[in-house]
Amino acid sequence: MALPLSGPLSLNDIRIEQNQSAKSPYSLIDASTSAVGYSLVNPDSPIPPINTPPYSISEWYGYSAFTIVWNNISNTKLDIYVNNVLTLTTSAAIGGVLDVNLNDTFYATFTPLSYGTFTTLNLEISQRNTTSPFPYVVLQSISRAAGNFSPNSTSATPITVTPNALGIGAYKIDTFGF
Repeated sequence: MALPLSGPLSLNDIRIEQNQSAKSPYSLIDASTSAVGYSLVNPDSPIPPINTPPYSISEWYGYSAFTIVWNNISNTKLDIYVNNVLTLTTSAAIGGVLDVNLNDTFYATFTPLSYGTFTTLNLEISQRNTTSPFPYVVLQSISRAAGNFSPNSTSATPITVTPNALGIGAYKIDTFGF
């Protein structure tokens, strides 16, 4: 769960959100700069810490180590379920970020509304694995050929939110056409 936007916030709260084991001492500077032995600061968090001196606990308000970035095209209806509860539904060409928790389960469904100039519509779920220019690895990819409106929606397989080798659970859901 994301750190609170206001109120009490401690180094231990940050350590827990970062899914770090107990460290003595736990360093705010090392956490902020993703030092060796610390989890990467999730670049997909809606409110990431600033990562430059002077380091402050207040920079961590609203931070989330576990997120789903999503993008939808106008030709599809996208539904995202977290723990089997419909959490987001849209048919607009927009995107955003959902905060999720460690061990949550999520999946997405997409429904073609029109194919327009596309010959296929696609749903892709990826997980961030690096901070390189191509930071995501595809976990699932589903394609629907033009004119295929049956069944109405197609579901991806549920995925459990887990930290990757960088210590974050950053996922991405895209709908797109070819």
